[in-house]
Parts: sequence; C-alpha cells; structure tokens
Amino acid sequence: MSDLFEILLFLAAIFAVVAVIVLCVRWILRPVDQAAKDLQRPTQFTIVDFLCLFFVLQLFMALTHSFIPTSGRVGMETTILWAMDIYGWISFGAMWMVSVQKLSRAAITHTWHRAAFLALVLPVAFFCSIAVPILVVVFCGRIIFDHVGFDSNGLILLALTAAGTTAIVLAGRYTRWMVAASKPAA
Repeated sequence: MSDLFEILLFLAAIFAVVAVIVLCVRWILRPVDQAAKDLQRPTQFTIVDFLCLFFVLQLFMALTHSFIPTSGRVGMETTILWAMDIYGWISFGAMWMVSVQKLSRAAITHTWHRAAFLALVLPVAFFCSIAVPILVVVFCGRIIFDHVGFDSNGLILLALTAAGTTAIVLAGRYTRWMVAASKPAA
C-alpha cells in the first residue's frame, strides 16, 4: 500500500510541476500574445533581435559545455554535447522566432524593450518556470521522505526557489509594463 501511495504522490507531483510550468510561462508571455492578437502588425526583425538570439545561444552553449566534461576524443561526451547544441539551436531558435513575431505584431518597437524581453525575460520564462516547480518538489520530497528540513542543502534549495520565483514575478511584471508602454495612441 505504501508503494501505491508513493507512486500516486509521484504522479501528482509530476502533474503539479507541469501545471505550474504552463501557468508560469502563460502568465509571463500572455500580455505580449494578447497585444499581438489585438494589433496584428507585420513582422519586422532588427539587428538587436539577432544579437539577442546569439547571446542566448552562446549562454546556453557555454553552460552546457562547462558542465559536460570532454576528454578531447570523439566519444559519448562529444555526442551529448552535439545533441545539446542542436537542441539549443532548435529550441531557442523557435522560441526566438515566435517571440520576435509576437513583439512585432504587438507593436513593440523600442529597441531596449525588445532586447530586455529577448535576452532576459524569455530565458527566465524558459528556465525559471521549469526549475522552480522542480525545486519545490525536491524540497518537499526531502522533508516528506528523508525527514531532512533546513540543513545547508535545504537552505540552498529554498534560496534557489525564492530567487527563481522572484525572477518569474519580475519577468511577468516587466512584460506587462512593456506592453503598456508600447501601446500606440488611438
């Protein structure tokens, strides 16, 4: 009976994590999407948009290459790095393309607004929205199953959760401010 309870609790945690991820991303990106639906301006690309794409890609690749050690020979590590690089280019490229289209259609033309959204808000929406619910589940799992609370690792998990939650809130507030500041005069 205990195993069934743990399996159900695990499935509930996975469902809760996915639901929170979707809600966080939706809360951050919804104002831009709504403004894009309302205004329907044509898509325009700027140099800053491309610079932000390369910045985010380089950041992702630097992180993956620093955490996955390689021996200098072609092997499993190299294959993993190539897979991660390809994943980064495809996923960030797709997110960037959709975001630039939405920003253009929402009449957000101010260079710094677009740069902050593409280089800061979009990665926060991507990384923090995934990391925060997982950190909460790990922290709660430590308390429930390991009976370990606020040791040094627990405090680190709690601090990371607080930082990620703060980043999500700030990203959502920035998105709302950016859309309000870019509303064209009637």
